[in-house]
Amino acid sequence: MQKEFNQTLSHILKIALTYAAIAGLGVVLSSKIIEMLYAPTHSFEGLTTLKDWLLIVYSVLLLYVMWKRLPESENGLNPKQHTSYGNKLGISFSLLALVILLLSGAGIAYRVSQIEKINEARIQIVTDVKLRQITDWLKEREGDAELLKTSQIYATLYQNWHQTDDLSSKLKLLTRLEQFGKIKGFSAASLLDSEGKLLWSSSLPVLQNLPNYHATLHTAAQSKKVQRIGPYPDAKGQPSLDFIAPLTAIAGPTPFIVLHNHTDHWLSAILQTQPLPGPRSESLLFNKEDNQLVLLNGPHFGQKIPAILPLQSTQRLPDNLPLSKTLSGKIIRPGKTMGILRAVPNSNWVLLTQIDQSALYSEIIKDSLWISLAALLALLMMRTGYVILKQQEQLVLATNMRQLQTEHLQSVKLLSTIADSSEDAIFAKDLEGRYILFNRAACRFVNRQSQDILGLDDRAIFPPDQAEMLMDLGKQVILRNTVITQEEVLDMPNGQRIFLGTKGPLCDEKGNTIGIFGISRDITERKQAEMVLKENEERFRALVEQSLAGIYIIQKHRLSYVNPGFARIFGHEDAQALIAMGQIEELVSHKDKERVRGLILQAENGELSDVHFTFTGLQRSGTQIEVEFYGRKVDDKGHPALIGLLLDITERKAVEHTLTLQSEELLQRNAELERFNQAMVDRELEMIELKRQIKELSLYQTANNSPDPLLARKS
Repeated sequence: MQKEFNQTLSHILKIALTYAAIAGLGVVLSSKIIEMLYAPTHSFEGLTTLKDWLLIVYSVLLLYVMWKRLPESENGLNPKQHTSYGNKLGISFSLLALVILLLSGAGIAYRVSQIEKINEARIQIVTDVKLRQITDWLKEREGDAELLKTSQIYATLYQNWHQTDDLSSKLKLLTRLEQFGKIKGFSAASLLDSEGKLLWSSSLPVLQNLPNYHATLHTAAQSKKVQRIGPYPDAKGQPSLDFIAPLTAIAGPTPFIVLHNHTDHWLSAILQTQPLPGPRSESLLFNKEDNQLVLLNGPHFGQKIPAILPLQSTQRLPDNLPLSKTLSGKIIRPGKTMGILRAVPNSNWVLLTQIDQSALYSEIIKDSLWISLAALLALLMMRTGYVILKQQEQLVLATNMRQLQTEHLQSVKLLSTIADSSEDAIFAKDLEGRYILFNRAACRFVNRQSQDILGLDDRAIFPPDQAEMLMDLGKQVILRNTVITQEEVLDMPNGQRIFLGTKGPLCDEKGNTIGIFGISRDITERKQAEMVLKENEERFRALVEQSLAGIYIIQKHRLSYVNPGFARIFGHEDAQALIAMGQIEELVSHKDKERVRGLILQAENGELSDVHFTFTGLQRSGTQIEVEFYGRKVDDKGHPALIGLLLDITERKAVEHTLTLQSEELLQRNAELERFNQAMVDRELEMIELKRQIKELSLYQTANNSPDPLLARKS
């Protein structure tokens, strides 16, 4: 068999080499013919590539057809036979094919990478140089215009001309302007009055026909800064860029000096010098206007480029153009190029520097084609021999695999359909604990793909202790042959989660256990909510149970809840005894029962939103106590209820009574003191009156005894 195989392999090799030689010769000759026919137009790259690939496909198809036509008696191989030699040869061919692919791919990739880096660096350097030259030129032109704007000489000459009609000043002004334009390299100069009317020009400008002419003049006059107009087509149809300099040294209305520039006078020297190879390598300067690029420099190398280029959807530039953008493919005209698009600072200009890729990649394309062709032919020959030798073994393996897959599909088909539409983690394991089903929800929990999980057990997914717990649980399910449900705390990529897992035996059509199935629901949020609710309930219960005030709930005029503090106030040890008692009137003294019942009914019926009153209560021993009652109507489980608290104010009432008695006694003493004081005052008044009368009597007696008639008369 080894001899027959060698003969067949030799025959195949001869056929392959013959067709490879024919294909290679066709590639070389056809390339030369196409170059001779289409070289003047430089548009044969796509046709050459298409031709090369057609020849490769043609050669491969011929080789395949020839091999298929070989009868089994000639190739000496029986597809039903299986030998160890075929396995060894297949391994050798596979390794050799891998080496060929790696070498060819690495060589092509390295070459392409190097060329792209070199080209990009070259374009970047050229772009930086030209961009710097354009920027410097703009700054220089604006500096010249700035010099005119602030010149006192030009302002004085203009004022003398217009205010005194001095023709000498006019002649000096116009002569200076013309000389300034020639010295600085401007194509022409113009003088405008404050209204924008042309006073003088060294050429025939078209300023007044521009749509933004007056707006730019107004901006220059308001800002007192140099403004630019254009680029726009001048009288000859050439792009022109003008610098408007307002004469700010003149008081009053501001005239303008306009310096004209033709792009041919300065762009040719900057952009036409092209160090990049290739017929399509060039530097182009555009002005961005809405969604169009207006070409500012003329056609390059005799190729016609339209002055206005509508941007395609794939070439549309954003409103805020980035500082740098690398482009490749058909950028401006047909043909593959690589370019860098750069925005010129402080302008709407865009500089495009592109290099012709066909000139740089022609050699590497040919090398890549030859490498690919050789690798393809070698792989085809090796694959053909390997397939023939391994045909029967693959057939047996395929049959076994098909049968195995059928059995698995029948056992998990329904489960798989349900699993993928469920939000719960659904899985299945074989008897060894390896996953044979892992739905999308389970993949989402572990943040892995199902193909990465299938065939692995829990130790590849969870920490060791959790994996052992899950595997032991699976063994218990198989041993008991029953469904087990329990909570499981597992570590997931997004943190620790709590699952409610249900696991049961997985059986085939015959009832034999072939594994286990499981459904795990994430109950982390529910458990957390339960814990928070439990903590709040315990906290509230502790607060209520330990409160010194009595807390109650009255529903349907009966006590439905009282806390221990409520029971202690009325002398009861067990709060449930009070609840069993029922109505609160049993705790109210006879004199206050009707009043308390009426107030509580009004609160339950909604007539009063809040109630606050005091009443005399009865303790279990019969002792009367004073109670202060607070309540508010609430909704409890869909039914109206009265909830509130109750305070024992007996001591407070006793203190208030004592204070009242003391106050009354104090008032009585004050009244007695008032009466005593009044009596003392009356006595003093009587003494004063008595003294007055005694004095008058004394004076009367003295007068009667006196010899003086006048004194006697007075008395």
